[in-house]
Amino acid sequence: MKIKSLHIENFGKLSGLDMQFDANLTEICRQNGWGKSTLSIFLKAIFYGMAKKGNNRAYNSERSKFKPWQSGIYGGYVVFEVEDKTYRVTRTFADTPEGDTFELVDLATGLKSKDYSKDIGQELFGVGVETFEITAFFPQSNFASGMTDEMRVNMTGLNKFENDLENLASAQKVISLHLREIKQNKPKQTDIDRTKRAINDCERLIKVQKQESEELEKEVEKLQSSLTEKSDLIKSLRAKQEKFRSAQQDKQSTKDKLLSLQETMTALVELKNNENQENSSQENIIQARNSAVQGKNKVSLFGSIITPIVALVLVGILIGLGLSNTFSFTLALALSVIILIIDTTVEFYFIKNLKRKNKENLDLPSDKMKNGEENNNFANQIQSLKEQIENLKTQLEEFEIPSFDEEEFENLKDERAKIDREKVVNEQKFLSLQREIERNYENYEKLQDDYESMLKNKVEMTRAEDILYKTKDMLLKAQENVSARFAKPIKEAFSKVFDAVAGEKKGKISIDINMAITENSPSGEKEFEYLSQGYRDAISICQRLALLDTIYLKEKPFILLDDPFVNLDEEKRQALSNIVQEYSQNYQTIYLHCHERNGVE
Repeated sequence: MKIKSLHIENFGKLSGLDMQFDANLTEICRQNGWGKSTLSIFLKAIFYGMAKKGNNRAYNSERSKFKPWQSGIYGGYVVFEVEDKTYRVTRTFADTPEGDTFELVDLATGLKSKDYSKDIGQELFGVGVETFEITAFFPQSNFASGMTDEMRVNMTGLNKFENDLENLASAQKVISLHLREIKQNKPKQTDIDRTKRAINDCERLIKVQKQESEELEKEVEKLQSSLTEKSDLIKSLRAKQEKFRSAQQDKQSTKDKLLSLQETMTALVELKNNENQENSSQENIIQARNSAVQGKNKVSLFGSIITPIVALVLVGILIGLGLSNTFSFTLALALSVIILIIDTTVEFYFIKNLKRKNKENLDLPSDKMKNGEENNNFANQIQSLKEQIENLKTQLEEFEIPSFDEEEFENLKDERAKIDREKVVNEQKFLSLQREIERNYENYEKLQDDYESMLKNKVEMTRAEDILYKTKDMLLKAQENVSARFAKPIKEAFSKVFDAVAGEKKGKISIDINMAITENSPSGEKEFEYLSQGYRDAISICQRLALLDTIYLKEKPFILLDDPFVNLDEEKRQALSNIVQEYSQNYQTIYLHCHERNGVE
């Protein structure tokens, strides 16, 4: 693969930039601040895109950092050759990856090509951006080498094996994922202990509640017994109450009968004493009859005497008035007849009314006379009444009313009502407690199930965890065994590059299969971090160059150096420049620096 040219529309501070790449080694010497690092990031972004938003460090340091200073279209294109075909790959970038665009054109036909997708870097070079960044991409600073699973598979030759070894990295990821899931889901001993304590607490609570329930049940039975006793007493007292009230009524009835007999006897005595007075009343009645007869005669006398006198007087008055005698006499006769008729009518009604009154007066003495005949038996009746009265008085004196305490009866009913209310309250407490015990039993059973489930899960997950750890160890051992076969070539490749710049460190720097660097010293092995910055940079550059032939097994990538020799002394810089020239024979190399003395040509 070889880059032919590029065009930057807008990327960071660069705008409208066009460049050609004809030779295998292209040096670009520009002063500091021109945009050399921007150019290197642009080339990487064209093939691998910009970091996603989830990668905050890369997102903030690239997508936001290199957003065009002058606005406009954010991106550009690169023309490259691969397998005798020439393509133009164009990318534009937005604030988020969702707004990015990708286009690949086959320049031979001018048509869009589907030979590669937006993951063109992965498809061309066979590695992801992370591996590319720590092998073929040499930034100005912070370019310490590392190791990825992808690199490990390629450099140790695991990609040449089939089945499990071929998928070692995936298998290890799956195992790590399962181990993490087990760790997250495996019941913790603290949770198991807490559940056990909850079970014990629930047992104690149920025991206390059952004891309280038994006490309540006994109390309800006791109250029921007391209630039955009170009810029996009330029933007995109610029977006494009925006898008491019945006796009172009987006694009162006897008193009323006695009083009635006394009143009757008093009335008979009074009737007997009034016999003489009734005889006098009979004489008065006879006199009344005579008076009535005399009244009748007086009325008749008035009519026979007065009528003629009135007629004569009228005749005289009429004659005196100058009327004729015949007319006066006729008129007087007519008036006399009228007066006589009126007198007769009045007399009739007067006599009729008088007869009615006389009859009433005459009938009363007749009834009393009959009663007078009956009064002959008054003495016998009075004597009989006296005897009855004496008997009743004797009965009253001998009458006995059973004793009954009404207040005691009412108090007893109040006591029973109080006991009944207390019994109802305790029954409700008992039922409520039974429901609470039932709920606690359900909770207890659930806790027991949870506890047993946690114990079982812990045992099963611990067994699975042990198996996974053993499997992981076996895979690592297998990897180490396979890696050991390729360790020697890797060490030789590194030593070949590093010996040119090692100086006094020659033979003292060791590298393992994981690319870890150590220095052998009289005081023991020193780790990479204890070396000087110049040696660390030199070692990192040598590591990256030594890995190129091992890592990139498909298309060889371009090597991008962004002034990586800035911290090296002249001897090391010159030695590495020669190595870069040597590698540029097989890898297109783009070398960015800021001073002519740092050039490699």
